[in-house]
Amino acid sequence: MPNPQSGTILGAYRVEGTIGSGSMGEVFRGIDTGLNRRVAIKLLSEKHRDSPELRQRFVREGRAVAAISHPNVVQVFATGSFDDRPYIAMELLDGADLGSIVERSGRLDSLAAAHAVLDAAQGLAAAARAGLIHRDVKPSNLVRLSDGRVKVTDFGLAKPVDPGSEPALTAMGVVVGTPDYIAPEQARGEAIDERVDIYALGGTLYFLLAGMPPFRTGKPAEDKYLKVVARHLRNPPPDAMTVNPACDPELAELARTMMAKKPAERPSYDELIAQLTRIVSRLDPAAVPMLVASRDRSRPIVLPAADRRSDEIGADVGVGDAAEPPLEMPRAGLPGWLVALTFVCIALFVAGLVVYLRRGDADSGSGDMVLVRKRDGTPWFYVEPRPVSAVEFRRMFADHSQPAGADGAVVMVSYNDARAYANTHGYRLLTSEQWDSAVSTPGVELSGELYEWVESTDDKTRLVRRKDRSVPRPDQAQPDVTFRMAKLPP
Repeated sequence: MPNPQSGTILGAYRVEGTIGSGSMGEVFRGIDTGLNRRVAIKLLSEKHRDSPELRQRFVREGRAVAAISHPNVVQVFATGSFDDRPYIAMELLDGADLGSIVERSGRLDSLAAAHAVLDAAQGLAAAARAGLIHRDVKPSNLVRLSDGRVKVTDFGLAKPVDPGSEPALTAMGVVVGTPDYIAPEQARGEAIDERVDIYALGGTLYFLLAGMPPFRTGKPAEDKYLKVVARHLRNPPPDAMTVNPACDPELAELARTMMAKKPAERPSYDELIAQLTRIVSRLDPAAVPMLVASRDRSRPIVLPAADRRSDEIGADVGVGDAAEPPLEMPRAGLPGWLVALTFVCIALFVAGLVVYLRRGDADSGSGDMVLVRKRDGTPWFYVEPRPVSAVEFRRMFADHSQPAGADGAVVMVSYNDARAYANTHGYRLLTSEQWDSAVSTPGVELSGELYEWVESTDDKTRLVRRKDRSVPRPDQAQPDVTFRMAKLPP
């Protein structure tokens, strides 16, 4: 039987047209004939009719999303069957997916990107609480509505954290996850949890800020499936500031942290939502988001004592309490604990201000690192006063060898190895602009005649710096190139 045409009745829904199609099935526009609301109807493709595994996965998507009640997750209304093929009726979203928005209008500004990812994180956190891993988080599966909210869609690859008797879909040869946003452990076929979604959301954040997926080069020959996956496995997370220096540094660094190679180094949903909320509040104090507070909605409403009937009060106290004076109503004004807390905060602020004013110009508020300031005097980043030494590098790579003395700066390290070393330690390489500012800051030492790796965007030719010199070099070990590490202020 062909796909339903306009006017076809599917349970409580009447088909009104076609929206599109994908690898799993077709999506139709419909209307709920009883409630008179618009819906999207997703129907399993005819070619998958005889596949019990895909049929089960399709039904599982409907059940998975139906189990989640959250404003940042697409809502499922019902499931049914047409022509012995399952369908899902869900809300019809009035908006566009983030991938299409960036493709049409270019990368988002930092505030819009932070808002979008915050919404998505809250929706995915709700899915995780329901025991579900999305496994295919990407810009095209995040829809921004006309009111600005973002909803997570397409749970077709969703997997229970405890699958029980569910079939192992990866054993069928089905590609699980999109290569541009696939977590390393997911690409290796290892056991996964909700942190693969955090990795993919970090890649999505990079895409929103940079305008391109994190491990793409823009060259078709270099962006084939296996090459992209290999970069997810080996290359350190890219920095969106390298492509878009105007983006918010903390937001760019958060994307890199979310894409940490080790799942344990990625933030939890609670940590992620808290940090994104702080970033949004800082970028636009007037747009502080209100987090979904289901606990508040479930709290009982308590009436003040003055509103209760006298007979209720009498039932609460014993006969021996009759001679006690009546309770006084709370006085108007701020509660005492809030006043005390205010004074404590003021005291801490004054103490911090005194410490700040007493610091030297070359203060190192992060261990032995030197603080580099912008021209207006505001903190910019911390930098190591000297390049990484060979001794330090061998603590991580014991087999490293180089012609220089053991106590000298490390050389014979490729650009990618330098970035990987810095990233593993929670740091990063300097940009070329940052390097210029760093070497002119008191307390920062130059590395003699050696060059230093700095952040570069070209995958084949990287950039090295020396005083007043900038030279392209291939991404391989160099006998006259070292590197130093930096990080943003907390």
